[in-house]
Amino acid sequence: MVRSRVAAAAALVAGLLATGAHAEGLYLFVIPTAVRGDAAVEPRLPLRIAAYVPEPATYRALLALPDDAVRADRVELVLSGSSRLAPADPAAFLASSFLVDHAEPAVARLRAELVRQHGDAPSPTELVEFVRSAIEHKELGRGWDVASRVAATRAGDCTEHAVLLAALARSVGRPARVVIGAALVSAGGRFATLGHAWAELYDGARWQVADAALEPEVAPLGYLPFGVLADEGPGHMLALARLSATTWISRVEILGNEPGS
Repeated sequence: MVRSRVAAAAALVAGLLATGAHAEGLYLFVIPTAVRGDAAVEPRLPLRIAAYVPEPATYRALLALPDDAVRADRVELVLSGSSRLAPADPAAFLASSFLVDHAEPAVARLRAELVRQHGDAPSPTELVEFVRSAIEHKELGRGWDVASRVAATRAGDCTEHAVLLAALARSVGRPARVVIGAALVSAGGRFATLGHAWAELYDGARWQVADAALEPEVAPLGYLPFGVLADEGPGHMLALARLSATTWISRVEILGNEPGS
């Protein structure tokens, strides 16, 4: 089953890169992506990119970038594999909420299974792998199910993986937040930027990306967040729309590999 999921995910990415079609499966949309000019770019980090956004100054602040990263219609930054978001108080991301409802019985049952397998303090890698396996049905038809619903159906796309991962992490005392944004991937020598959602876990010193939706063999080169889903209440969909209004990335231009990398 694992090999079939990997093959399906790899084929999906390759197909998207070849055709530019709207994404299916785990991905909600495709952001136009191109290499500037005739630059020779290798699919490895760090990469220097330009992200075209409606409010470059707002996006600069979101990622705590230097002032000289801002241009009239874009920000330019070096993309790495770690979290790009400005620091936040970990204590604010421990409670059970409407969306990340880890106090509900369905999540509690899954937590018990997690603890049986990995103990009371599972590592970030163990949490990611557990959620990746727990969500058996990879499909786009759910649409931001709450964590208890994901635990019950074992189905969903990247948003359900992120929500369940955050819920289970919080249930074992690890601060976790849900992030929406885009993931830069490559296949067959080409690049694509795909709409995505993931979790970030606090390791005691900093926030770390934790992505249970994508198989390791098709893991993104890097992540471009639109922001943290801070409103986890019944109005979270409206909060998502507001967040995207200022940080939506309309296209990505790859400027080249960082010198000396």
